[in-house]
Amino acid sequence: MTTINVLVAINVGQALNGIAAGNANIGNYVYMVDSTGKSNSGQGGDELVTTVTVGDTLTWQVVSIDPSEQVIITGFTGAAIGTNAGNIVNPVQYPQYNPTGSVWGGYVTAPTSPQGSQSQYSLQLLLNGQSHGWFDPFIISNAPK
Repeated sequence: MTTINVLVAINVGQALNGIAAGNANIGNYVYMVDSTGKSNSGQGGDELVTTVTVGDTLTWQVVSIDPSEQVIITGFTGAAIGTNAGNIVNPVQYPQYNPTGSVWGGYVTAPTSPQGSQSQYSLQLLLNGQSHGWFDPFIISNAPK
């Protein structure tokens, strides 16, 4: 099967301003792209819809747009995430990448139900080692053909 890579770029400075104002949903400061090559999937924004197939590996890498600021993934939540029968993927941290927490991935184990529907998940982030934020894109998982 295929490895699908998702790049998540964060405007950490602006996200921290939003968090300080009381809004931990930092979606307005998130820019996502994936390696699927599918157009009209929300590429460039925070509501990316990544289409995968059961058996694929799905990886996420998070980076700060400003190299003097840091962001790491602290976890995932949502209907698409976990080890139960209906969950699509259970991401784990890939510790071989620096900074630690910047790359996570998992094996796609189930299709979305009904087939072709979107399943939402949230990325939980730590910005500059001090503030927590999140946003919630989507996955479509198809059964193998």
